[in-house]
Amino acid sequence: SLVHNEKAVYEGKFALMDNWFWIAISMRFLLIPIYLFQRTNEIAITNNRIIGKKGIISRDTIDFVINNIETVDVKQSIFGRIFGFGNVIIHGTGTSEKKITALKNPEDFKQAINSAKYN
Repeated sequence: SLVHNEKAVYEGKFALMDNWFWIAISMRFLLIPIYLFQRTNEIAITNNRIIGKKGIISRDTIDFVINNIETVDVKQSIFGRIFGFGNVIIHGTGTSEKKITALKNPEDFKQAINSAKYN
């Protein structure tokens, strides 16, 4: 849902390793939950905002204006470092904060945010 004159500059992907529940179900039901997870979850950085949605039945959305971001933190477990996934925590002006979980290549995502912010 981009607005007029807004273009996506980076599209993030969610990792499956942090979603053990869906992996367990997929082993039993022929990978259908993994397919649904990949098709119903998306995150992107535009030249103005970070936008995204996550969830198959319930929905969690993010809509964060790039200019309102103060800091971006990356949290990775040892498995996250090995397999290339982690969480990104975005701190906005005031007390606003948003955590994006199970993101592939979280350092690349952080770098894309910083690039969009300072361009």
